[in-house]
Amino acid sequence: SEFGLRPIILWGPGEEPARDEMLAGLKDADGFAAPPTRIRELAVLISLTSTFVGGDTGPTHLAGLLGIPTVAIFGASDGARNHPWHSTKTLVVDVEGLACRPCWKTQCPLLEERHLACLTTLTPNHVGAKAMPWLMNHLPAYLK
Repeated sequence: SEFGLRPIILWGPGEEPARDEMLAGLKDADGFAAPPTRIRELAVLISLTSTFVGGDTGPTHLAGLLGIPTVAIFGASDGARNHPWHSTKTLVVDVEGLACRPCWKTQCPLLEERHLACLTTLTPNHVGAKAMPWLMNHLPAYLK
């Protein structure tokens, strides 16, 4: 990658298609998918990373707990409420100004209107634009 970072894709049961799509999108970034892990193995793997990017999930909270600079992405949930509260190294990235948000749903109740703005707006470019300036202040010095 641009900063010499090597992405690691974490995934869980049933997420193999998403894992494979992300791996294909890494192109020349020299990333890889982690093997299946249990919680202790996941904690060790996360503890060895310089940065963690994830959604409103357990691994994101684990990264925050471990003190890893964390970019926490929130779609339908509320990042102000659900962020890793035990971390001073977490940036919340979400979409502001949507009347339907937070709805707390795992499937959009407005789907018949094709309204998934809370997710479709969170493109890699959107997240990167918010995260990169923050990360430059939170990455270890040897990565800058």
